Amino acid sequence: MLDETSDEGEYMDYHDILRETGIVLIWAPELHDKGLYIPHAVECNSENGIIFVRAGLSEDETECVILHECGHNIKGHTLSKLSAPQLHIINEAKANRFMISCKAKDYLEEIDYHVYYYTPERFLNRFKLSVENFYDMAEQEMEKVAFEYRTQLVY
Repeated sequence: MLDETSDEGEYMDYHDILRETGIVLIWAPELHDKGLYIPHAVECNSENGIIFVRAGLSEDETECVILHECGHNIKGHTLSKLSAPQLHIINEAKANRFMISCKAKDYLEEIDYHVYYYTPERFLNRFKLSVENFYDMAEQEMEKVAFEYRTQLVY
């Protein structure tokens, strides 16, 4: 599994994650979805796959999309007798959880560790993520991050 911290103890950004995993990033202006991860990409000599990202997204959207797609590789695949659609849902949830966890750490730093501003609603609105779809996951991941950084929190 990928170590999410650099040697200096700071969290890695998506450039570092792509570099460490060896995932190839390709900008795709005509891509229908915001991003797409293809795990096996022999054509590009990439054992860990390719991420296609729609060109023209905002910087925040681009980072969220890349983190989500990296999450497919980093979090691995669920091995079970579930149907393909069920596996897809599980893998999407794992990728979303990875992206939210990474961005929750960024957000905590962005708000200078002030607990008052560290709410799922503010976080999700800041990164233009659906409150309806991601609230529970954001709340769970933000609690983990807050615990991890509990000595730096400002009340």
